[in-house]
Amino acid sequence: VPGLYEIRATGVSTAPVVAAAEAFLATLTAEQRAASTFGVDADEWRLWHNIHRYDRAGVSRAEMSEEQEAAAMALLQATLAPTSTARACTTSP
Repeated sequence: VPGLYEIRATGVSTAPVVAAAEAFLATLTAEQRAASTFGVDADEWRLWHNIHRYDRAGVSRAEMSEEQEAAAMALLQATLAPTSTARACTTSP
């Protein structure tokens, strides 16, 4: 979406986030990956919320193997503040 956010250098490396995202995506089957990745202008981005009133797109933690869940938690750890990561890692699937 042109002009959605200004792109500018912050001095913070995104390399750990990119590596964790690539590692997580590598654990998914082709079907899981197709269900979990969307273009930046896809409707799924606007439809997502924390209220469980509709079927979410993607792969739930309950559907993940141990390896996939570990990679998902590593991705959260690379992207979230420590308190948010702790909350996400202790929430049951």
